[in-house]
Amino acid sequence: MLYNKIFYLSNASFGGWVTFTYHLCKLLGINEVLTIKDTYKGGGRFYEDVKYVNIKQNIIPKFENSIIVAIDKQHLKYLNLFKKSFVIIHDPTELHDEVIQFCRQNTVITIRKAVSELLTSMGIQNVFYKHPYYKYNKIIGSNKYNRSLSRIDFDKNTDIICRANNLGAKIEIWGSKNFRFVYNNSYIKGGLKSLGFDDYYKGQYAKDLSKISKLYADTNYLVDLSTIKKDGGGTQYTFLEAEYHKCGMILHKDWCNVKDSLYVNGINCYAVKDEYELLEALKMPKLYSNNLPTENENNNWKKLIL
Repeated sequence: MLYNKIFYLSNASFGGWVTFTYHLCKLLGINEVLTIKDTYKGGGRFYEDVKYVNIKQNIIPKFENSIIVAIDKQHLKYLNLFKKSFVIIHDPTELHDEVIQFCRQNTVITIRKAVSELLTSMGIQNVFYKHPYYKYNKIIGSNKYNRSLSRIDFDKNTDIICRANNLGAKIEIWGSKNFRFVYNNSYIKGGLKSLGFDDYYKGQYAKDLSKISKLYADTNYLVDLSTIKKDGGGTQYTFLEAEYHKCGMILHKDWCNVKDSLYVNGINCYAVKDEYELLEALKMPKLYSNNLPTENENNNWKKLIL
């Protein structure tokens, strides 16, 4: 049998799932993740010095105590092939019926209190650990640009940033694009393109820690307006990177206005609801937050391989 292997059950190559997987691998001393591809074998670079290895689905039952770090819709069909496993639930959008059933039969780990409490209310036992964070060698920069460094998508409220830029905010927008959100959707007629997005967009940054660190090191305010229904109050990797690089943070009010939020408007961040509040927050003195996990909190993750 093969034990304590990390499975990445998703086709997503950017975003929180990928970043989480990298940080967890580094803390656990694991240099590869397993992905499922029945059409071919092989592998490649997953993120920095962590690689991915493709396996076929008929090999899955040979693994025990697997650590499943991400599950998208295309991979739900594989869940019934796993023996007792650990499964990480990042946010409520992942809770498809198949995932809920899998959670009831396996060990569940959550990384935000709001998600932990939601699962508990559903009768699903879970263990809460803070996001794992590997403190790599960071770059010291100028901290002079205001930037959004998230995916460009519906749940990121990038339209508010574009509208603030149209009022003079000068926020650079970086990240992987959801093309439907950017160019054609029913939420915003004409998509973000109609709000001048192309004038503010700087590109999709590489999965390269030196380049990512340089972006954050030169950032004054990180603007992350993420909102997720039935979630919020806790950390995301954009927040942690900002804290690691001593950036100020401007977040969405819906993220901060939840029970026991780690982020409090006027204390360690500014919380805004629209382009007008965002514009005013950019004029305020920076506030700093430190919700990076302690060494002991990082070490909690090592219990997975004991």
